[in-house]
Amino acid sequence: MGGKKKRATQRRRGAKEVIARVNAHPIPHEDMLRFAEEAGHLEADERDFEGHALIAVRLFSPDRDKGVSAMFRMEALARLLIEEDIPGWARPVKPDGSVLTHPALFAAAGVATLVEKAGDLAFNRDEFLQKAFELAKALRKE
Repeated sequence: MGGKKKRATQRRRGAKEVIARVNAHPIPHEDMLRFAEEAGHLEADERDFEGHALIAVRLFSPDRDKGVSAMFRMEALARLLIEEDIPGWARPVKPDGSVLTHPALFAAAGVATLVEKAGDLAFNRDEFLQKAFELAKALRKE
């Protein structure tokens, strides 16, 4: 097997392992909200993978699996908010890069299944929004 083909196969295998690990560790919506609140205190240029990793360590240490899961789930939610149109659930991206987001999206991000999409971990938009709708009804009853 050629070097490029071997590396691509290893990346796909690694991505599948990360997806399985993240999907095996759902995060309670309260913890996802805490994560979002912490991210909101970051400067715009710090709201990236590294900034999210530092938040995960701070909030969830020593539970590494929970931290990894929360970090990748928040990254996937951010990608969904920026790249997809989800009217009624989130406002447009503000100049500082923040997005006002319905709390049910954080609840859904904590439990929705992640998939690989264009080399990144992502949520299936339709399945994610269905889960958000279910959780919004449940949260309203609390």
